[in-house]
Amino acid sequence: MSPSNSNQSALHIKQHSIVLKDNSKTAITEFARTDKPEQVLIVLPAMGVFATYYDALASALVGPTTTLFTADLRGNGLSEIRPKKGVDFGYQDILDLDYQGIIDDVNQTYPGVPVFLLGHSLGGQLACLYCSRFPEKVAGLILVACPSVYYKGWSGFGRWTILGFVKFAKLVSNLLGYFPGKKLGFGGTEAKTLIHDWNHQGLTGKYEPKGAPINYEQSLGKLTTPTLVISFESDKYAPRESVEHLYKKMASAGQIVHEHMQDTKTIKYSHFNWVKKNGEITKLIKNWIAGN
Repeated sequence: MSPSNSNQSALHIKQHSIVLKDNSKTAITEFARTDKPEQVLIVLPAMGVFATYYDALASALVGPTTTLFTADLRGNGLSEIRPKKGVDFGYQDILDLDYQGIIDDVNQTYPGVPVFLLGHSLGGQLACLYCSRFPEKVAGLILVACPSVYYKGWSGFGRWTILGFVKFAKLVSNLLGYFPGKKLGFGGTEAKTLIHDWNHQGLTGKYEPKGAPINYEQSLGKLTTPTLVISFESDKYAPRESVEHLYKKMASAGQIVHEHMQDTKTIKYSHFNWVKKNGEITKLIKNWIAGN
């Protein structure tokens, strides 16, 4: 960790411990080159991915006017919760407890500074739901490799693969009381209700998580938050149609910019490797933020 009195151009990295409303604990990691940022980004991971995976992205995005935080989803990394039989949570718990607690901490650290949410896959889907409920708290959304998991967003054999898998995942979570994603090669160890919420959206196309206090489909349709969407030609987990299915729910969004990245001779982007091969992605994000 860099000393607080070092040159402001140096990269400072520190953790913020947070006690959430259910008295569970988590922590977020701050990447900063200034103590007076003009905007703050919060990176929200994909299912089963630890926040530390985004360290290189955070270091590339942080700048003289931009401070960045990485945050784990509930059940992963610095979250003290670990899903297992009898330890359960769903989308709404993450939104009410983790997202709310994380954003409150950032607001207390940098009061009045605009907050942008940068969500990868599931982290981005949940960011959309949070923003649709609390639009005044979010200055902009950045969705990278972020699909709706509705099976009709896939074409050909992929459609039936995703349909079969969301059903399989729910069956396994019902049998075990959780989903052993690490053992099965998809996601991490996931909570039963989270998989049920994921399954429901995959089958119906609708975000109707258990315990939802509002109609998210309606609130998404009223969302006016500026949004940058980045997708990748070779991303089998977030094909273009599935990405469009998500952001087209936000029909009223004031500004949606969709950048669909093509493969190059040197880079074939996947659902995950863009985080490390982030040169063009960070340029897009920085330019977009500068314009908002």
